[in-house]
Amino acid sequence: AEPKDKSITWLECLHARANGIPVIPFVVDPDYDWPEKFRERRRVMEAYEKGGDIAKAAANARQADEQLAKFKEWLDSEFVRKTFRDPQSLYSEVLAALTKLPLHRSDSAKGPDPKAVLAIRDAYLQDLADATRWIDIRGLTVGGTSVYRAGVDQLYVTLKTAGARKGPRSRDPEIDEGGHGPGGDRLRFARVSEEEMRGPVPLQEALAAKRLVIQGDAGSGKTTFLRRMAFELATKRAGGFPLWIRIADLDEHMTKSAGVPGTPLTNAAKWIVHYLGAQTKLTEKVAEEILNAREGVLFLDGLDEAPNDARRRGMAKLLADASRAYRDCRIVVTTRPAAYQGDAVLAGFETVRIEELDDEGVNQFLELWSGFLYPGNAPGAVDHQKALRRALDGKPEIKRLARNPVMLTALAVLQQNNRVLPELRAELYESILEWLAKAREEKPGRMGAVQCLAAMGRLAWAMHAGSGGRVAQLSRADAARLVGFGDGEEALAKLGDEELDSGIIARRGTDVAFWHLTFQEYLAARDLAGKPDDVQYRELFEGGRLYQPEWRETMLLFAGVLATRQGCEKVSALFHRLTGELGAKAKFPDKARCVGLLAAMAADLRPLEFKPACDAYNEMVKEMARLFVKGGAKGLDLATRVAAAEALGVDAHPAIYLPHQKDYWVDLSGGRITLGETGKAVTVKPFQLGRNPVTVWEYAKFVEEGGPVPGEWEEQLLHPTRPVVRVSWHDAVAYCEWADCRLATEEEWEFAARGKEGREWAWGKAEPTEAHANIEQWVRTPSPVGMFPDGNTPEGLVDMSGNVWDWTFSLYDKVHDWRVLRGGSFNGNRVNARGAYRVSRGPGGRYLIIGFRSARTES
Repeated sequence: AEPKDKSITWLECLHARANGIPVIPFVVDPDYDWPEKFRERRRVMEAYEKGGDIAKAAANARQADEQLAKFKEWLDSEFVRKTFRDPQSLYSEVLAALTKLPLHRSDSAKGPDPKAVLAIRDAYLQDLADATRWIDIRGLTVGGTSVYRAGVDQLYVTLKTAGARKGPRSRDPEIDEGGHGPGGDRLRFARVSEEEMRGPVPLQEALAAKRLVIQGDAGSGKTTFLRRMAFELATKRAGGFPLWIRIADLDEHMTKSAGVPGTPLTNAAKWIVHYLGAQTKLTEKVAEEILNAREGVLFLDGLDEAPNDARRRGMAKLLADASRAYRDCRIVVTTRPAAYQGDAVLAGFETVRIEELDDEGVNQFLELWSGFLYPGNAPGAVDHQKALRRALDGKPEIKRLARNPVMLTALAVLQQNNRVLPELRAELYESILEWLAKAREEKPGRMGAVQCLAAMGRLAWAMHAGSGGRVAQLSRADAARLVGFGDGEEALAKLGDEELDSGIIARRGTDVAFWHLTFQEYLAARDLAGKPDDVQYRELFEGGRLYQPEWRETMLLFAGVLATRQGCEKVSALFHRLTGELGAKAKFPDKARCVGLLAAMAADLRPLEFKPACDAYNEMVKEMARLFVKGGAKGLDLATRVAAAEALGVDAHPAIYLPHQKDYWVDLSGGRITLGETGKAVTVKPFQLGRNPVTVWEYAKFVEEGGPVPGEWEEQLLHPTRPVVRVSWHDAVAYCEWADCRLATEEEWEFAARGKEGREWAWGKAEPTEAHANIEQWVRTPSPVGMFPDGNTPEGLVDMSGNVWDWTFSLYDKVHDWRVLRGGSFNGNRVNARGAYRVSRGPGGRYLIIGFRSARTES
C-alpha cells in the first residue's frame, strides 16, 4: 500500500514503528573516505566497463541518492540516528544503543541487568580505545602521500621523571618529622632519597600512586602519555577501568549545564559522573560504580586548560572533592607547571615532573620514527636515522629544541619534507604551520596558505583573549565566522574542509580546537604581533594578561615573532614600553614580575644574540639583588622569584666570587660536635668553607684551562649562577686541586651546617618553607645560588639545605670506594635536607642533583 519511492528498509521501519518495535537507525558517515565500490555511483562505472547503458545507470544512481536523502530526512524527523565508519565503530554504537533501551525484566526491581551493565562498560571501553589508539602527525608527506597518524605504540617514547613527591599537607608514612622510620630507628636511607639518587625513572612507575599530578611543559608529552595508558587499559581489559576526561571539556560541560534542574552543585565531584553520563556511552549509575571501585582509574588531562585562574581554582576544588568522594579510585591529573600554583595545587596528591628527553629518549624516538617511515626497509631506516641525527646535532639550539617531544616531532617532519631546521621556537612553529597551510588540498574558492594562517590567527586570538578567559575550543559556528567563512551550512562546510585537511584545527563534537594548544598560543602571538603598537599594548595592559600563567607561552612567542618578522629592535622597543609603563616608582613585586618575563623573552632569543638595549630594564635587573637578602622577596610567589633571580647575571649577582677572593670563604672556628647519624662525638679543627656551591661560571674557568667537561655542559652554561652539576667526585677533586683548595670532610660539612648547637636544618629548627630552601620539587631544577636567604646559616653559608647535594671527601665505609654526600637537593624531601642526613654514591657518577663546594684549612 506504500508509494513506490520508499525502499524496503524504509517500509520495514514504518512497520516496526506501527507495531511498537524500537527503531535505532545507523547510517554511514558521509565524511568518511568510503571506497568507491560501496557508493551507488559505482554502477555508472560498471556500465561503462561492461558496455551497458551509462545514461540509465546515472539516472538510477541519482534516483537512489535522492531516495536515500529523503529517507535520512525522515529518520531525522522520527529518531536520533548515529553514523559509523567501520564494523568496530558500528559495534560500539549498537552496544551503546541497546543498553539505552528499557529493560523488560520481571525482576527489574532487583537492579539493572548485569548483561546490560557489561554491555555499557564494553561500549565505553571500545570508544575509548578508538579515541586513543592513534598519535596524530600533521604536515608529514612520504612518497607524495600525506600521513596523518601513527599507532599510539608506534612512536611512543618512554618519558622519564625524577620521582614522585607528596603534595601539601600530606606526609610520607614511612618517615616522621624527626627522620625516624616506623620502628623508631633513625633512617640512613629514606625511600624517597633512594628514588632521587637513582636518577630519572620511567613515568609509568609513578602511576603506582593513588593520587598523582603529572607536570610538564608545553609539548612535553603529557597528553600522549595519558592516551597510551588509557589505550592499554581499555584494550587489555586488565589493570583497571580507565575513565578519560579532558578538563577543558568538563569545564565547558559545567558552564553549559549550570543551573539546569538536576545538575550538581558548583565544584561538586558529582559533575564528573554527570559529564560521563551526558557525554559518553556510560550511564551515570555505571560511572558512579566504576569511580567507587578499586578498578577505577580516572585520567584528567589539562588542568592548565581551564580558562583562567578562577576556573582552575574551582576545578581544583572539584578534584579535591572527587578525591574524598571516590577514595578507592586512582586519579591522575596533568598540567603545565606555571598553572599549578596557589589554590590550584591539589592537596594529598603526589607530584612528578616530566623530564626533558635525554639522549636515550631522543635516540629512541629517532629509531621509531625512521622505522615508521621505512617499514620493512631496515637499511633505509638506519640511513634516515643517521641523517636526522646529524641534522639535530648541527646546532646547539636545534639540539635543545629536540629535548621536547612535540618540537622533536616537528623538527623530524620538517627534515623529512626537506626544510631547513630553524633554531628559534617561533621560527619552528612558523615553519611547520606554513608547511601545513601550503600542503592543504587545493579546491576552488579555498583560501591560500597566507590567508589561511591569517584566518587561523584571528581564531586563535579570539579563543585566547576572550572576555571569559582563554578557551581551548569554540563552537564551530563561531569559528566559521571568525575565520571569515560567514554563517550557514556552506560556512560550516568550508570549516569542515579545514578541519579535515589543514592539520591546524580539528573538530571536537560540535566544537573546533587547535590540534595542539601550542599552535593556538603561537598563532595568537602571531596575530597580536600584526596589530598596531597602540592596540598591542592596550590588549596586554588593559586585559591584565602580561603575567597570567596561561599567557606565559604566548608572551614568549610574541617576542619571537616580533624579532623574526620585524627585527630585534622591535623587541627592545617592547622592553622600553613594558618597563616604562611600570615606572621607577613601581613596587618591587611588580618589577620582579616584569624582569622575570622579559628575562625569559631574552633567553628565548639567544640564537639571535639578542641583548636588550634598555637602561630601565637593566636597572630593574640590578634591583633583583634584593631577592638575595633576608625578607627581600616578601609578597612574591616562588616562580616569580626564580625567574627574576635567573635574570641576574654573574656581574649583578650580589655574592658570587672566585676562590682567590676573600669573600669567597666563610671562616668556621671548629669545635666539638656529635654527628647526628652515627652519634659519634668528634672535634673539628678551624677551617674555611665556600660560601656557595661551586657555580657554573666558576667551574667554566676550570674547563677553559682543560678541566673535565660536566654532563650537558652547553645547557648548564646558559645558567652561570646555578651550582655546577653532573660532576663526578673525581671532577670535584680535580677542580679543588686546580683552585688550591679541597673538598670538605663530612665532619666539617656537618659542623658547618649544624653549628656547635646542633641545628636541625641549616637555619635552625623552623620547618622548611619556600623561603628557606629549594627542596620538594618546589623549583624542579637547580636554582641560582643564594636565592633562599632565610635558609642561610648564621655564619652566612648558603644552600646548605637543598638545591644540590654536595660531594664530600669522606668515604662512606671501608669496604667500598663510595663517597658521602650531604645537604639534599631540589628533588629531595625535607628529611634529606637535614644537616645530619647522609647518603653515598660511587665516585664516578654524574647526576643532575649533585654538585660540590670547596673547603680549605686556613694557613
